[in-house]
Amino acid sequence: MNSVLISESEVYMRVKAILKLDPLSKARLPMFTCPISAGHPVHTEDYRDNDFDACLLTRHPDETFILPVEGDSMIDAHILSGDWLVVDRAIEPSDGSIVIASIDDELTVKRLRKRNGRITLEPENDDYRPLHIAKHMELTIWGVVVKVIHDVEI
Repeated sequence: MNSVLISESEVYMRVKAILKLDPLSKARLPMFTCPISAGHPVHTEDYRDNDFDACLLTRHPDETFILPVEGDSMIDAHILSGDWLVVDRAIEPSDGSIVIASIDDELTVKRLRKRNGRITLEPENDDYRPLHIAKHMELTIWGVVVKVIHDVEI
């Protein structure tokens, strides 16, 4: 099985459109400070504190973008097709970081491994093979995944 890769230019256009909407600075949702009870019901309106500012999803809102996931190469990291990834470009990727990587102008999400001077992008699904980055390949790390947003299945 091959990893799902889409062209960098296609993702760039999607990301550019998302950033133009500036969802991290304008999205506000009602936020309640009282934790939800798993026992006796609680009247939550009494605990409404503020609006939730989506900037709280990241430490660097000006260096953050959101993009959708397509494919199943990261399911064991609980990243599913249809999820949205919050990606921070200001964080220095380290060994073990989940990153958005461009390999020869193709984008993918994988776990970054740096060992013995070699870089490997590892999937989190045994149906996929690691991508060993050779010297002739052009690798650019677009950012580190800091949050995953997905629907709860019923």
